Amino acid sequence: MAWGARTTVMMATVAAAACAPAEQSGEEAQDTSALVAQPPRDAVLDAAWSRDGRRIAVAWYRGPRARLYGLFGPARDGSLPAPSRGLPLTAGQGIHPTWSPDGLWVAFATGRDGNSEVYRVRPDGTGPENLTRNPSNDGEPAYSPDGRLVAFTSDRDGEGPRLYLMRADGSDARTVADSLPEKEQHDPTWSPDGRAIAFAARDRLRSSIHVVTLANGGERTLGEGEEPTWAVDGRIYYALRDSVFARRPDGTSPELVVPDARAPTASPDGRWIAFVRGPEESAGLYLLELASGVVTRITP
Repeated sequence: MAWGARTTVMMATVAAAACAPAEQSGEEAQDTSALVAQPPRDAVLDAAWSRDGRRIAVAWYRGPRARLYGLFGPARDGSLPAPSRGLPLTAGQGIHPTWSPDGLWVAFATGRDGNSEVYRVRPDGTGPENLTRNPSNDGEPAYSPDGRLVAFTSDRDGEGPRLYLMRADGSDARTVADSLPEKEQHDPTWSPDGRAIAFAARDRLRSSIHVVTLANGGERTLGEGEEPTWAVDGRIYYALRDSVFARRPDGTSPELVVPDARAPTASPDGRWIAFVRGPEESAGLYLLELASGVVTRITP
């Protein structure tokens, strides 16, 4: 499967995940007839850093569905923990994690209610809350740098998915801008100052990176790519043709950062890039130390 279609397929999987009897935990329904045909899978999908950089929430397929797990990130001296399978953050399905800046919540997308919704949960797995509560498919949340807003994608207007904003408690949901490309919009990521959002716009042929300024709705195209993450130094990292590149939003030429990689996410201090590498059935999470170029796998 082309990685440009990955998020669309993932959201469809989330939306379909609650079509049959609930599992023993009671948190999420699952189409058990579909599980028989699925091969065993132990693969990381994507990840998100906590604001202090000490923790990483990981969406991880272990068998038929993805759930969220918590890993330790680099220590302050730069040393890395031994590869770990982490601790569970959700008993039910979860993908596209994002940490609130105060570290008190992890928001994510899940199909536990019969369609894709945005939930948030405490880092210890307690207190799950449905933020979107809408019959449409909502997903791909991203907290703003000040924690007041969450960007997400939704097809609630009958098109899409399209970019939306809501308050951190799920209220006051609204579209980001009316002038954005007439394509599917995915993977929102905030600028460090909270004034703009980069995202991927996709059609059947290609995916491109765009930036929208929130104050006036102005939009510009940076070029081909998907899965953007906006780093503290202003660079936008993104996936393209099974590699991770970086460029600045002023349109400078792209720079190859790491080959054979996807789903990049920049650490809050700008020192590391977490990314996914490997086949869909067994992909792992890796860390790239930008200064040294050293790559380390942190999942078994």
